[in-house]
Amino acid sequence: MAVSLRVSGVLLTFSFLVMPPVTALMMTKSMRATFLVSAAIALISALLGVMLSYGLDLPTGPSVVGVNFLLFLVTAALKRILALFSPVREPEVEKDAPAL
Repeated sequence: MAVSLRVSGVLLTFSFLVMPPVTALMMTKSMRATFLVSAAIALISALLGVMLSYGLDLPTGPSVVGVNFLLFLVTAALKRILALFSPVREPEVEKDAPAL
């Protein structure tokens, strides 16, 4: 029992430390915006996870992690879909750069 509590604590901690910033990095270009969006994503996932946990009588930690992961998947899918419809930009080459 104690081992499962430690594992769920590690999972929840990892989820809150990694998933919101990675999701925010897909949505923003500046570091300041990344911090703000990351905090908002963490808050939203925590609130939705707790509400889902209460409403469906599920464990709170995995519910929060699931919502966090779902937000990540939706953001990644939307970014990929939007990339399909955006024009492709050629990388700029410096004039004085040696040819490979």
